[in-house]
Amino acid sequence: MKTEKKKLELKSYRKTGFEKRIEGVKFDPSMSMLPLIHKADTVARPGRTDPIAQDYFAGGAIPPVPCDVFGENLIYTYVGRPAFRELRCPICFILYPAAELLQNLFIFDTGAYYTNRYRKIVDNAIDVNHFRIPADADCIRRFITLHFGNNESYFFGRPEKLRKVSVQRSVEEFEYLVLENLIRFNGLRFDTRCRTLENILRTPISLEKYLQAVIMPESQSANGAFTAFCERTGGGFDIMYYNDDQGGATATTCNSRLEKVLYNYYVEKGYVGP
Repeated sequence: MKTEKKKLELKSYRKTGFEKRIEGVKFDPSMSMLPLIHKADTVARPGRTDPIAQDYFAGGAIPPVPCDVFGENLIYTYVGRPAFRELRCPICFILYPAAELLQNLFIFDTGAYYTNRYRKIVDNAIDVNHFRIPADADCIRRFITLHFGNNESYFFGRPEKLRKVSVQRSVEEFEYLVLENLIRFNGLRFDTRCRTLENILRTPISLEKYLQAVIMPESQSANGAFTAFCERTGGGFDIMYYNDDQGGATATTCNSRLEKVLYNYYVEKGYVGP
């Protein structure tokens, strides 16, 4: 009989080596805090019963859903980056990074850690909660400043030049060396989530309260649930579209076009650029 793989456990935050490293990092006070990003399907994925974007609009919230990694109902968001690229014609929710939405902040993709895709760098036998920083805006800006320099380099996953790390026999130094290797290592087929801060929530996200903007596939411009949501709430958020070839574009094409729209939005709003 096949033994079920043990789930990861989402624990209360305890100070990590990453927090110690960024405590004294000074960042530009004019540096914007990037929004939180969540992407959702417009059609149900085979074999899954998770709600899709239309359900979010109908219910007015992004709900926690069963998570195969932690074994509880959760919402995955990413700081500033549309990192989840497996959806074919996704809708991208851009959320205000309110303090109450910053809940459990990991320095990489916990799903990849769970499936041991980082095994050439670190084995997933180590408690995943070692790989966290405090879930607050200043710590996020310190982290981005130290490892990427600015929001634009973080958005494109371009880390600063490798700094020399004095590896001592301590957990803190080991944890930090893992991070250094992960965000700079190009020899494995990682996706962009290995260089993205992952924020996990246990509580629903009200769209009326926290939705800053939405990026829609052009094929969904007349989506009934979205139209009804706009009428019900009175809008108040930015709406953008990307070309999905009327639903026929590949996931790679859709996500690339979506990312360009998001970047241009960031430039317009002053999150990145001069």
